[in-house]
Amino acid sequence: MATNDAVLKRLEQKGAEADQIIEYLKQQVALLKEKAILQATMREEKKLRVENAKL
Repeated sequence: MATNDAVLKRLEQKGAEADQIIEYLKQQVALLKEKAILQATMREEKKLRVENAKL
C-alpha cells in the first residue's frame, strides 16, 4: 500500500508541475501574440509613412 501511495504522490507532483508548465507556456504564447501584433502595427505604420511621403 505504501508503494501505491508513493506512486500516487509522485503522479500528483508531476501533474502539478505539468500545470505550472502549461501556465508558463500560455503566458509565453500571449507575449508572442502581443509582440507579433506590435510588429505588424509598426510595419503598417512605416508603410503608411512612406505612402504619405509620396503624396
